[in-house]
Amino acid sequence: MMIRWMIYLGLLIFAAYESVVFEDAAVTMFFVAALLLFVLLLLLLLIQRQMLKVSMKIPVPAAEKNKGVQLLFRLENRLPFLIGSIHAEIICLSHFTGKKEKYAVSFDNGRKQGTAVTTVCQISGDNCGKMHVFAGRIRIWDIFHLFCLTKKVNLTGEITILPQIYDTAAAISEGVRHFAGETEEDEPEAAGHDASQTYQIRPYRPGDRLQTVHWKLTARNDELYVREAGEPICLAVGIFIDFYAASKAEKQHMAALIEAALSVSNALLEQNCRHFIVWYDLEGRHLCKQRISKIEDIYEVTGYLMSAACYDENMDLKVMYKEAFPYGLYAADITLRLSGDILTADEPVGHFDEKDMETSMRKCMLRV
Repeated sequence: MMIRWMIYLGLLIFAAYESVVFEDAAVTMFFVAALLLFVLLLLLLLIQRQMLKVSMKIPVPAAEKNKGVQLLFRLENRLPFLIGSIHAEIICLSHFTGKKEKYAVSFDNGRKQGTAVTTVCQISGDNCGKMHVFAGRIRIWDIFHLFCLTKKVNLTGEITILPQIYDTAAAISEGVRHFAGETEEDEPEAAGHDASQTYQIRPYRPGDRLQTVHWKLTARNDELYVREAGEPICLAVGIFIDFYAASKAEKQHMAALIEAALSVSNALLEQNCRHFIVWYDLEGRHLCKQRISKIEDIYEVTGYLMSAACYDENMDLKVMYKEAFPYGLYAADITLRLSGDILTADEPVGHFDEKDMETSMRKCMLRV
């Protein structure tokens, strides 16, 4: 820009000198035209700033970690003449780490009159969690790049970078597998010994106890029918995610903590061990509990954890859980902390490292 201004001013000075010294009409007209060009370019630039319209669209607001996300920017040039270059700076702010990343977007292909073009911006998703995307202003240049004006815009959006689940080993004891605690639901695909719930009603088979005979149905059909009891679903293991940050550095481990917790949850689920996840919601000021009995439950709790926030006050989540859910018994507990510690019954069993999550989670062995 500076070089163009030097060339322009040099031509003006040369034309002024030639016009005064030699009194040449052609040179004088050239000098006047150069002065008028200054005013005309500035006037057209002001008109451009008023008439241009820029919008942003996020086609898929969720993406896997370490995979790019596309942002679509649409520029509408409603002017009947060619315009200069247009540039925008896009800022991506991570909800967990507070890290800012800047991306430059150029609309040079939308300079033609009466056109509407779409420009694609590819951004990275290296950290899981919510990412806020926004742009507050765009820069507009004239066709000679002599003048630049800014235009305020309000381009905002949100992208969720999904956490990655790593292989984690887990061994479930017989006591945990057959834990008989409080439950609100029965297994829909297996019979059991919960007399208060009915799994199915079927014809009598040799060996069935007389106490299970459904007498009303038997009387109506002149054939023995029995009521088969259901099998209660017990949540034997509790995963406690502690978002307490003892230092500013630990706040940067939010994404890694969530990935470690979901990896542990997935490891238990692969062993057919139903469980629950507990964390403290700082915004709502209450304890949250999510039962995990199928893979869809992990996807659901992921959405909640993406909005979690760390806190500065140390809390005993297990004590708070007993107060909030006095009948929510469990056989074993697993606690994960921002420091990277993974504990069962308050004993360290592993450590996750955000610099190498895959290796650190593979080395972890959970025994409950």
